[in-house]
Amino acid sequence: MYDYPATAGFLNPAERVEIVRRLEEDRSVLADEFSTKYILDAFSDWKIWIHMFATIGQLIPLYSIATFMPSIVAKLGYQDSLAQVMTVPPYLVAAIVCITAGMISDRHGVRGPYVIAFSLVS
Repeated sequence: MYDYPATAGFLNPAERVEIVRRLEEDRSVLADEFSTKYILDAFSDWKIWIHMFATIGQLIPLYSIATFMPSIVAKLGYQDSLAQVMTVPPYLVAAIVCITAGMISDRHGVRGPYVIAFSLVS
Protein backbone atom coordinates (compact mmCIF):
# COMPACT_ATOMS: atom_id res chain seq x y z
CA MET A 1 0.00 0.00 0.00
CA TYR A 2 1.48 3.30 -1.06
CA ASP A 3 0.86 6.46 0.93
CA TYR A 4 1.38 8.96 -1.83
CA PRO A 5 2.15 8.94 -5.57
CA ALA A 6 5.73 10.00 -4.89
CA THR A 7 6.40 6.67 -3.12
CA ALA A 8 4.65 4.47 -5.70
CA GLY A 9 7.47 2.82 -7.64
CA PHE A 10 5.23 1.51 -10.41
CA LEU A 11 4.29 5.03 -11.62
CA ASN A 12 6.27 6.92 -14.22
CA PRO A 13 6.84 10.69 -13.75
CA ALA A 14 3.95 11.70 -16.04
CA GLU A 15 1.53 9.45 -14.14
CA ARG A 16 2.71 10.90 -10.82
CA VAL A 17 2.04 14.45 -12.05
CA GLU A 18 -1.43 13.46 -13.30
CA ILE A 19 -2.37 11.72 -10.04
CA VAL A 20 -1.22 14.69 -7.95
CA ARG A 21 -3.24 17.00 -10.23
CA ARG A 22 -6.36 14.85 -9.81
CA LEU A 23 -5.93 14.69 -6.04
CA GLU A 24 -5.66 18.48 -5.86
CA GLU A 25 -8.68 18.90 -8.14
CA ASP A 26 -10.68 16.43 -6.06
CA ARG A 27 -9.93 18.23 -2.81
CA SER A 28 -12.72 20.72 -2.38
CA VAL A 29 -12.12 24.21 -1.05
CA LEU A 30 -15.13 23.70 1.20
CA ALA A 31 -13.85 20.41 2.60
CA ASP A 32 -13.00 21.95 5.97
CA GLU A 33 -16.29 23.81 6.36
CA PHE A 34 -19.37 22.33 7.99
CA SER A 35 -22.89 23.30 7.18
CA THR A 36 -26.24 21.75 8.02
CA LYS A 37 -27.09 22.26 4.34
CA TYR A 38 -24.95 19.19 3.57
CA ILE A 39 -26.93 17.09 6.04
CA LEU A 40 -30.23 18.26 4.57
CA ASP A 41 -28.94 17.55 1.06
CA ALA A 42 -28.03 14.02 2.13
CA PHE A 43 -31.44 13.35 3.68
CA SER A 44 -33.24 14.69 0.61
CA ASP A 45 -31.26 12.61 -1.89
CA TRP A 46 -33.30 9.62 -3.05
CA LYS A 47 -30.16 7.64 -3.96
CA ILE A 48 -29.01 7.69 -0.34
CA TRP A 49 -32.39 6.35 0.81
CA ILE A 50 -32.31 3.54 -1.79
CA HIS A 51 -28.78 2.64 -0.77
CA MET A 52 -29.71 2.71 2.91
CA PHE A 53 -32.70 0.36 2.49
CA ALA A 54 -30.74 -1.99 0.21
CA THR A 55 -27.90 -2.18 2.72
CA ILE A 56 -30.22 -2.73 5.67
CA GLY A 57 -32.15 -5.34 3.67
CA GLN A 58 -28.95 -7.29 3.07
CA LEU A 59 -27.15 -6.84 6.38
CA ILE A 60 -29.93 -7.67 8.84
CA PRO A 61 -30.56 -11.17 7.43
CA LEU A 62 -26.84 -11.76 6.84
CA TYR A 63 -25.74 -10.97 10.37
CA SER A 64 -28.76 -12.64 11.92
CA ILE A 65 -27.87 -15.89 10.20
CA ALA A 66 -24.13 -15.49 10.84
CA THR A 67 -24.65 -14.81 14.53
CA PHE A 68 -27.08 -17.61 15.26
CA MET A 69 -25.96 -20.31 12.79
CA PRO A 70 -23.72 -22.15 15.31
CA SER A 71 -26.57 -22.21 17.82
CA ILE A 72 -29.01 -23.48 15.19
CA VAL A 73 -26.61 -26.23 14.08
CA ALA A 74 -25.91 -27.16 17.72
CA LYS A 75 -29.68 -27.55 18.32
CA LEU A 76 -29.71 -30.11 15.50
CA GLY A 77 -27.81 -32.43 17.84
CA TYR A 78 -24.19 -31.67 17.00
CA GLN A 79 -21.61 -30.87 19.65
CA ASP A 80 -20.44 -27.30 19.97
CA SER A 81 -17.05 -27.75 18.27
CA LEU A 82 -18.56 -29.70 15.35
CA ALA A 83 -21.37 -27.16 15.07
CA GLN A 84 -18.76 -24.40 14.65
CA VAL A 85 -16.99 -26.38 11.92
CA MET A 86 -20.25 -27.07 10.09
CA THR A 87 -20.89 -23.34 9.70
CA VAL A 88 -17.74 -22.94 7.57
CA PRO A 89 -18.87 -24.45 4.20
CA PRO A 90 -21.44 -21.75 3.31
CA TYR A 91 -18.83 -19.05 3.86
CA LEU A 92 -16.23 -21.00 1.89
CA VAL A 93 -18.62 -21.28 -1.06
CA ALA A 94 -19.46 -17.58 -0.74
CA ALA A 95 -15.76 -16.65 -0.82
CA ILE A 96 -15.18 -18.73 -3.95
CA VAL A 97 -18.25 -17.24 -5.66
CA CYS A 98 -17.16 -13.68 -4.75
CA ILE A 99 -13.67 -14.16 -6.16
CA THR A 100 -14.99 -15.86 -9.30
CA ALA A 101 -17.63 -13.17 -9.87
CA GLY A 102 -14.98 -10.47 -9.44
CA MET A 103 -12.72 -12.12 -12.00
CA ILE A 104 -15.58 -12.53 -14.49
CA SER A 105 -16.74 -8.94 -14.04
CA ASP A 106 -13.15 -7.72 -14.48
CA ARG A 107 -12.89 -9.73 -17.67
CA HIS A 108 -16.07 -8.11 -19.03
CA GLY A 109 -15.20 -4.67 -17.64
CA VAL A 110 -18.64 -4.27 -16.08
CA ARG A 111 -19.53 -4.50 -12.38
CA GLY A 112 -23.09 -3.22 -12.00
CA PRO A 113 -25.02 -6.14 -13.55
CA TYR A 114 -22.93 -8.64 -11.60
CA VAL A 115 -23.48 -6.82 -8.32
CA ILE A 116 -27.23 -6.70 -8.95
CA ALA A 117 -27.44 -10.33 -10.02
CA PHE A 118 -25.47 -11.72 -7.10
CA SER A 119 -27.31 -9.48 -4.64
CA LEU A 120 -30.59 -10.91 -5.88
CA VAL A 121 -29.25 -14.45 -5.62
CA SER A 122 -28.02 -13.91 -2.10
